[in-house]
Amino acid sequence: MPLHESAYVSEELYERSVRFPDGNEYKVHFREPAGPEIVQYYLMTKSDNDEDRKVAVAKLLVASVMEPDGKPSMTFEQAKKLRPMMSNALLQEVMQISGAAGAALKKPSPSGEQSGSGTSSPSPLAAVPSRSGRHRSSSPSSMPGSSSTAGIPSTTSIASTGRQP
Repeated sequence: MPLHESAYVSEELYERSVRFPDGNEYKVHFREPAGPEIVQYYLMTKSDNDEDRKVAVAKLLVASVMEPDGKPSMTFEQAKKLRPMMSNALLQEVMQISGAAGAALKKPSPSGEQSGSGTSSPSPLAAVPSRSGRHRSSSPSSMPGSSSTAGIPSTTSIASTGRQP
């Protein structure tokens, strides 16, 4: 039996409002990255190779941030030059659209083995929008470090002030 069409990424773009370094929010269009693109991003961020770690976010953003007509919004070289706050804001949207917000590549625990404290806690993916709809309406982007982005891999330690600690 073939997989239901909802198992595959859509060709449709997702429009989001993203706060830019100038303090204003602008509409940005995103393509949902496929599973292998997210896996590649996570593997690159964990790589022993410094260059892989440096370019992981840029590669994912180039593959995901689009013009309204579906063409890439920036080149790889441009993505590598994004300000940390901008890169982080875009990455947060990509992770939420992909459903990978808060998810990590972890080894599953052996069957029957309990992990954690034994108390119930919300899933890190609980804040991810429903995957039932294909086109998601715009929603204001959270600034880096806000509670709605907990668990999303951070690309920088720069606080919302834009200054290094």
